[in-house]
Amino acid sequence: MRAVLILIVAALLSAPAAAEGPDFLRPEPTIHVTPNQPCDMTFPSAVPVRCWKGQQFVVLPIDPELRSYGYQMFLKGGSQLEAASYVELAGKVVTVTDVSWKSDAVNPDMSTWAIAFRADNTGETFTTRATILPNKSPDDAIVDHLASMRDLLAARSVFSGKTFWMKAGELPQTGENGQMASRGIVHFREFVPISVEAVVASYDHAQPARIVLKNGAGSEGYFYLAMSGTNGGVVADPESVLATTDPKVGHNWSPKVWAAIEDGDVFVGMTSEQAMLSCGKPRDVNNTIVRRTAEQQWVYGAHNYLYIEDGRVSAIQN
Repeated sequence: MRAVLILIVAALLSAPAAAEGPDFLRPEPTIHVTPNQPCDMTFPSAVPVRCWKGQQFVVLPIDPELRSYGYQMFLKGGSQLEAASYVELAGKVVTVTDVSWKSDAVNPDMSTWAIAFRADNTGETFTTRATILPNKSPDDAIVDHLASMRDLLAARSVFSGKTFWMKAGELPQTGENGQMASRGIVHFREFVPISVEAVVASYDHAQPARIVLKNGAGSEGYFYLAMSGTNGGVVADPESVLATTDPKVGHNWSPKVWAAIEDGDVFVGMTSEQAMLSCGKPRDVNNTIVRRTAEQQWVYGAHNYLYIEDGRVSAIQN
């Protein structure tokens, strides 16, 4: 029996591999590229990388501790080794001069868009490659450190020099010379008029515009914003931070109520509308029946609740 087994194993080892057999490797994902698909350039549509030729971008800043390394993904000219320095490109406007699909036969998952761009102030050329996000199509590719000029100009047209009413009581604090975000917090009185101090580039390609606000004490806070989905833009509603109309118009509430709302406070007896303006939308609402009376529990966080009965705040827990 042992001799028979040895002969069978030897025969299997010496036999040529079968044309079809067990698959020990999962198949590589198939990447479908549609370079000839029409580009929707109407704002605020997301402009995919394949349509970037001729588009202008602003090179976003790098965190201070990383600036000495420069922009490692932006290679100078035809070089494959020399990266652009921080001083060369930070804050500069660049124009994309060419976009082409580069296939990698050995590692198909490394196939991506190759992008060439020119610095508008010097004419120097650079190349880079897009990153295709996991389980996404090539149209969802992104390039870090680039902000669409269209987004930034649109943000300036909407926010610069305009007056709004604060809805957020706290914002992250800008750092020295307004160039970097610190870990501090700036407090704002809610629903008081405020003007936008500046609209500048952020550190985040997905939310490339930084809207800077100054409170009554002269401290600056900010929030990030995307005006379109270009380069992975995450479009958020600025109404969560700023109101475009004075909320006091049409609300003949007492000075006590407005003082509480402006400070982000709430007290028993406030209406549900007043509480919502002061505290914002709750994370969750639990509906219960207590002594045949409908009651709501507004959940704002761990051990932070408002209880609403007959349209008014009946209890506060925090």
